Amino acid sequence: MKRYLLLVLLLISLPLQAMELGLSVAGVVKQVHVQEGQKVKKGQKLVSLDQGALYAARTAASDQVEYLKLNLDEAQREFERNEELYDRGQIADREFQQAQVVFARARSELSSAEANVARVDQELRYRTLRAPVAGTVKRIMTFPGQALSNRLEITPLLELAPN
Repeated sequence: MKRYLLLVLLLISLPLQAMELGLSVAGVVKQVHVQEGQKVKKGQKLVSLDQGALYAARTAASDQVEYLKLNLDEAQREFERNEELYDRGQIADREFQQAQVVFARARSELSSAEANVARVDQELRYRTLRAPVAGTVKRIMTFPGQALSNRLEITPLLELAPN
């Protein structure tokens, strides 16, 4: 027990090492939000990549979701109408099954489009580097306009020393 307590006290007293931070996605640096020597809070924006093309993709994906919601509403109305006619024996099994397929396809397409919006939103979040901990910016290793490929390894953008 004493050894464990001693180890914890030793770890607490060790100075924290500065960490190099980068982004896992490729893009062009749009803005560096901090300066060397600046103290930052956890979650504060440090570096942003250009997001113009992704905003356009987000708008297109959102528009697709709205269209598919209308399409699903129409497919549901048609399914319910066919279900009623089928229950009364006024349409054949085949027509009713076709309405079921159209309704199921409309649900599936809407679900896929909503997942696409979520994917684009996630990509937008990945294009902003935020401070993982409170600390001090020790070194900035990027500049606006710098292109990042990050295919084989993540390019360090700045060095942050935790408080």
